[in-house]
Amino acid sequence: MNISSLAVHSVLRDASRILETLSTSSCIQSFLLAVDPYDPLDGGFLGGSVIGREFWRGLRGGGETGAKAFKAHCTSQLQTKVVHDTKPTLSIERKPSVPPVPKLYHAKSMKNELYEKVRTALRSVLLHIDSCEITEVVTTARSVVCEPRR
Repeated sequence: MNISSLAVHSVLRDASRILETLSTSSCIQSFLLAVDPYDPLDGGFLGGSVIGREFWRGLRGGGETGAKAFKAHCTSQLQTKVVHDTKPTLSIERKPSVPPVPKLYHAKSMKNELYEKVRTALRSVLLHIDSCEITEVVTTARSVVCEPRR
């Protein structure tokens, strides 16, 4: 860790303490997430109020996974910015050391496809039922079974 990294971590710890104090004195809840896209060993910094930090850790897609995703996003944005900027802003060009993580569209598209199939199957079942009172609709990945009231 070099001197500037120590200074950065000191500032982040101070900011976190300020947010904790704000929480204690005025009930304002917050969290602070910081990553260094240029440092492959950096796992990120999470600070803020206890409730804010716990919220981030428990959030779906948050925690360490969220920090990695945020780092990948920052890396991608910085690479795009370097390509579009014509003037160098630093005398030493720092390139992000972490390649962008491929977007996780596969799981999302699978979920959306499954939801669409279930909705379509439910619509087709409901359109073909005239006077049948439905008490239970059981869905699986492959079929929809409608059981009439007995």
